[in-house]
Amino acid sequence: MGEINVLKSRPKRLWIAASVIVVFLLGFISCSVISNANKGTVVSVIDGNTLIISMHETEKTVRLLNVYTPSLSEPAECLGTKARDFLGNALPAGTEVRVEFEAGHKDDEGNNFAAVFTKPDTLVNAEIARHGFGTALSEGPNEKYLAQISAAQEEAKVNERGLFGIGDSCTLPSQILFASQDLGKIASLTDPRTSEEAGTSIAAAAEVIASAKSLETLLKEANKTENAILWAAYTPTELATKIAVLSKSIAASQTKTASLTTTKNKLAEAEAKAAAAKIAAAKKAAAEKAAAAEAKKLAREAAERAKAEAAAAAEAERIRNLPAPYVPPVQQAPANPYPGYTGRRCYAPGGKSYRPC
Repeated sequence: MGEINVLKSRPKRLWIAASVIVVFLLGFISCSVISNANKGTVVSVIDGNTLIISMHETEKTVRLLNVYTPSLSEPAECLGTKARDFLGNALPAGTEVRVEFEAGHKDDEGNNFAAVFTKPDTLVNAEIARHGFGTALSEGPNEKYLAQISAAQEEAKVNERGLFGIGDSCTLPSQILFASQDLGKIASLTDPRTSEEAGTSIAAAAEVIASAKSLETLLKEANKTENAILWAAYTPTELATKIAVLSKSIAASQTKTASLTTTKNKLAEAEAKAAAAKIAAAKKAAAEKAAAAEAKKLAREAAERAKAEAAAAAEAERIRNLPAPYVPPVQQAPANPYPGYTGRRCYAPGGKSYRPC
């Protein structure tokens, strides 16, 4: 009987064992499916926080949760291209990732909000913020990774990376730094030596001040700007301090410019007087030179006249001192020895006497 009972009980035990094995296998298969359900392969990167991931032979457009990166829309926001390149380098095509979708939530364009991880469990969303190419973003109830991303953003700020650094001229810290440096150069300008130098300095100062005032206006209207990601570089208190310092520097530069303008006017007046004096001196010198030339000419003409007169007097004196010319004595013809004779005459040699022929 005992043997029969044992034999009868074996099928029951086998069924229980088989059931346990089946349950175990189903559980293993279920866990395996679940573990693979959120794995995918990167297909391409669209921008700093958007990419396409292939999952189960289906491509999904994924928007990284709780991180905002500069837009690439025209006009592209500051570091928009670098943010895209960073994500592209972090997740090149073919990279295997783990994706945790935010259940039932998509953005306005239908993209799936998700956290993306690389091995070993590195949250890409936070890495973007850690390198300064994005900022923490609260998206309604979806704040699962907000604290982690905010901490990464603070790290980027402390280390002055990306949007929080001065490596790119478009960032707010760079704009404020360069404006402050340019304003500082104006305040330290030495007094010009000429009105032209003063004019050059004034023109340069006007350009710098105009640029700084535009930045000042931009900072004061921070909440109204479309490129809001820039303002993540500073808290409202920090921004107010930056504005105060910038405004003070602008005022100092305007004061310096006013001083330069006064100096320029004085220099221009002095230069005008000096130029007038130089012209007068040149005219006087020219007149004196002309008078000297005229006097020299007159003296030369007078000397020539005196020389000519002296020569004439000497010639007259020479002529006066010449010996009198020889004048042969005039011999009177002899009286006619033959008065009343009108006939032929035969002259003696010399033709001074004759005789009737």
